[in-house]
Amino acid sequence: MKKNSSDFLKKYGLFDKKLLLAFSGGWDSMCLLDVLCSIGANVSAIHLNHNWRGEQSAAEALACGRFCAERKVEFYTETLGDEVAQTETAAREARYEFFERCAKKFGADAVLTAHNFDDNAETVLYRVIKGTGTRGLRGIEEKRGIYYRPLLNVTRAQIEQYCRENNLTPNNDSSNTDTKYKRNLIRAKILPLLMEINPDVTGAINSLSQVAAFDNQLIEEYLGSLENPLGNFHAFSPALKSRLIYKIFTERGIDYDRTRINIILDLSNCRYCDSSGLSAILVANRLCKNANGIFFLSGLRKAVERLITISQLDTVLNITLNVEKAIQILEE
Repeated sequence: MKKNSSDFLKKYGLFDKKLLLAFSGGWDSMCLLDVLCSIGANVSAIHLNHNWRGEQSAAEALACGRFCAERKVEFYTETLGDEVAQTETAAREARYEFFERCAKKFGADAVLTAHNFDDNAETVLYRVIKGTGTRGLRGIEEKRGIYYRPLLNVTRAQIEQYCRENNLTPNNDSSNTDTKYKRNLIRAKILPLLMEINPDVTGAINSLSQVAAFDNQLIEEYLGSLENPLGNFHAFSPALKSRLIYKIFTERGIDYDRTRINIILDLSNCRYCDSSGLSAILVANRLCKNANGIFFLSGLRKAVERLITISQLDTVLNITLNVEKAIQILEE
């Protein structure tokens, strides 16, 4: 465990950097903090009390503080207000906002999280069930921006064994067993069923995740090698067109799904599009930005063909769209 974390910090040049650890006090983060202390990392612990379980949540925050005090680790905590929705999505957003604030507050070079091998399998499976592409199959990234995850190749069983062997007493969050939360349902119900088919299903899913990561790297390298891809858009295969549209959606921060990508593919052949097909993509972008992020599916072609005018100035396309009228048509 110690060698794994030490090698990870060396790999990313983090040994002498200022680190923050997202510290819930649970098995994973307590294991990682103990390991980081033992190898001499410059780490502080940050804890966000989601305040979902009242006194139990407060007691866990105090336990985190005591653990850090015993190891002379700087500890910082905040508590969420009642206005934050008690949902997985809202909790995740609040956590990462907290992490970003803390990174600035402490001048940290990196924020470490204690996601493990099993967490990655659960994440990939969750995405498959909800709907994803090959990019989503990559699972949890080892490094993303300022976030680093040293335990992704360590199983939950190994983490629990380390805690027992080192006499650690992690917090046991009672909400982790509540199957109304989808990830808990996957962990408690779905994965055990899949293990009846393949006892090493977590290993199989992680293997798929790695293959998907390599394949996506190859795709990105290929896309980067294309000369003027938007200018040659109509010459490409549907598969390549689809990937380019996906790339533009993600780069511009536009919500997308398979249906939306297919609509843009369809619109790229409409009579109002220029030779590159880029107009259709920009139309979708304009719709998203001017209608409170809502992407209209029903009647989109009708609205586009009746309400937009497209002109090309040099290489820049200017689109005029009467969104209010579009909404009226789409509501007919």
